[in-house]
Amino acid sequence: MGTIHPTEITLNLFSKHFDDLILFNIHEASIETADGRKNNLVAEFYCNILPNAKDLCEYRLNVGLDENQNVGSSFNYALFAHAAFNQGLVNRGNRNARIVKVVRSHQENELGKQSYDFPMRCITRKEMDWFLYKSLLFEKRLIPTWYASSHGEIEHRAKFLEATEKKKFCTIDASKAIEDSDWQKFLYYNSEIGVEPKDESSEGGQ
Repeated sequence: MGTIHPTEITLNLFSKHFDDLILFNIHEASIETADGRKNNLVAEFYCNILPNAKDLCEYRLNVGLDENQNVGSSFNYALFAHAAFNQGLVNRGNRNARIVKVVRSHQENELGKQSYDFPMRCITRKEMDWFLYKSLLFEKRLIPTWYASSHGEIEHRAKFLEATEKKKFCTIDASKAIEDSDWQKFLYYNSEIGVEPKDESSEGGQ
């Protein structure tokens, strides 16, 4: 993240050829309305950004938003699975996706934890403060009216803090995570992916 945002680079590039560029602020289009409903981001784009898209605009306004949400996913489980595979804690006949599925299920369903509840490696406080400063600077420069609104800087800071608490600026220390003896036993003897899978049905009958 340098002195100029990629959006500014794009705007500068296309402004040489077009004089009607519009910067679509997806944050503004996604805020809740006064009655607690979320604005229709897609409809906002069709109705207010795309010219002559009347039919699409009306369709999306009537249909509303799709239920599926495009949320970020964590690579922590994949890195954990890869480390476990390399250390010989799981049967080498397993694909990484299968190991990830078992690890995720155990972590979230049985242990009641999340993908960031492992030993983690994070950026420093100084680096985090720099990221916040730069992101606020770019937002103020690109969308100043939004930045000055009640949803601008205040909400930006709140979401940044939330991301910090969820360790979004961290990655799993996979080597350290698989040193946990409980995880080692769970993986090694797991009935689905273990090196020496336990026969849970026979154990139950003993």
